[in-house]
Amino acid sequence: MNQGIHPMGQALETGDGWPAALPGAHPRQGLASPWDPQFSVARIIEAITRDPPLTAALHRLTGLWRTVLRDLDGRVLFESMAPGGSLRTTLEEAILRGVSLQRVDLRGADLRGARIVAPSDREWVYMDGADLSGADLSGAEIARANLIGADLSDARMPGASLRRVNAMDAALHRTDLSGAELSFVGMSGVHAMDLDLSACVMDSVAFNEARLVRADLSRSRILRFDHTGGFNRADLSYADLGCVEADGPVPFIQAKLLSANLADARLPGAVFIESLLDQCTMASAHLAASRFERASCEGVDAAGSDLRRASIVDANFDRANLESADLRGARIRRISTERAAVSGIRIDDEDAYLFAVSPSMAGRPAAPKRSGAMPMVTGPLQQAVPHRQACSLFAAEASS
Repeated sequence: MNQGIHPMGQALETGDGWPAALPGAHPRQGLASPWDPQFSVARIIEAITRDPPLTAALHRLTGLWRTVLRDLDGRVLFESMAPGGSLRTTLEEAILRGVSLQRVDLRGADLRGARIVAPSDREWVYMDGADLSGADLSGAEIARANLIGADLSDARMPGASLRRVNAMDAALHRTDLSGAELSFVGMSGVHAMDLDLSACVMDSVAFNEARLVRADLSRSRILRFDHTGGFNRADLSYADLGCVEADGPVPFIQAKLLSANLADARLPGAVFIESLLDQCTMASAHLAASRFERASCEGVDAAGSDLRRASIVDANFDRANLESADLRGARIRRISTERAAVSGIRIDDEDAYLFAVSPSMAGRPAAPKRSGAMPMVTGPLQQAVPHRQACSLFAAEASS
């Protein structure tokens, strides 16, 4: 062997197996100078990874495996030598190098604790259309990432941290995000049946027009919503929002919450304008100052709920259970309460509007006391009337 051959050339000498991708000729014919800009360890490793016998030899020496990221069409997006063939290490390296990972195939990948974070505040990780279905992203950190149209169905992401992530129109069927932290995350238009968001913390998250049928948001905390956030026009049918706690008003404008569970939820100032809440359970819910304008609440169970200062206008509460509900200070006009249960309802604030009882009711209510105490209303509510008119009605009945 020539004495001028670079030591790395000797280490790679295999006779017939010398990879043609390396610059220079076969070792027996001499290599380029080690100071040649085309000659580098990276080029040598790249050449080795394309040669199966040398890949196996390198693995035996270093424990490194060639790991490849491909798109859904099988095209190579990025490849590297990673310890044990770790996809997590390869993915993080690809992100650091600014590789576009659109439509990357990561189905069933083990990405526990992965950092899918853009290298700087001016950059983004592009994973639009990526397939992460069935992947394990437990405790992963995802920041400044585009996941538009990505598939995360059946992915495990408990305890994950998502910051400034755009996941519009993504698929999250049966995705486990329990205990996760979501900050400035766009999930508008997502298809997420049976999504698990239990015990998570949400800050400025948008679920507008999302399909969240049977989603579990129980015990979650909602810190705030920006002007684009909320659940507007979302489908939350059969969803579980029990014990949800919000620090401010949550918009549910034109949302569908059919048979949803809001029992013991703390949603002060929630906006249910033109929403469908038929057969919804909101027993003992704290909904003070909420808005139910033009909302359908037929058959809703609001027993013991806090509806003080709520705005209930042009709403349907037929067959609703309003027993022991607190509507003091509420603004109530033109509501339908046919066959509603209202025993123990509290509407004793003089500034509130009072309910007139149905003419078919067997008994008559007593006149309201000046102290503000409201007599028990045991029959169905029919129509809301202003305070002065209601007082005249009760006074007339009391004197008859």
